[in-house]
Amino acid sequence: MTKDVFFYYPCETGAVYQAYLRTANEQFAKVCKEEIPGAVISFGLDFSFKYNMNGGACTIHFMPHQSGTAVAIRYTVVQLLGARVSKHSSDLTSYADRILGAAAQPAQLTMNLFTGYESSYTPAVVRQPIPQVAPAGARMCPHCGAPLSENARFCSSCGKAADAAPQRVCPSCSRQLSENDIFCPACGTKCR
Repeated sequence: MTKDVFFYYPCETGAVYQAYLRTANEQFAKVCKEEIPGAVISFGLDFSFKYNMNGGACTIHFMPHQSGTAVAIRYTVVQLLGARVSKHSSDLTSYADRILGAAAQPAQLTMNLFTGYESSYTPAVVRQPIPQVAPAGARMCPHCGAPLSENARFCSSCGKAADAAPQRVCPSCSRQLSENDIFCPACGTKCR
């Protein structure tokens, strides 16, 4: 039996895809299979009292939609009755939200939209940098966005000087912006 849950992010598709890969690996200790690199990932569901599921699979579909990304989470489980699919998708998505610095919005979509997109999609390995999660007020590297320690002179992630000219940040979500960004890639706020 299948159950689908749909979300929308005001973020670039590659970043959303990478955030869910990271979520599965870090939060759920699952190694995802990239069914269609950049568009579909899947992982198995183990027996779980927390989600009341006894095996099955979770397949996550991604596609550009409006000015962001649509996400479809399809659960294929033996017994849907009593399965806490909403709780699982909420936990999965809230962790991805923290990585992206943006909140997913429930969406009214159909799987036909995703399968239509996937049938014409040319797979390409998506390797966009994943935004780092940092505490409020933390220093960020002006080059790669990684969190910096208080007295760091160089970034431990990219090795570049930490004292370079400060970058612009979004007034709504505080995400660092490139000098050419007119809208924030994380939340869509107009920044110029």
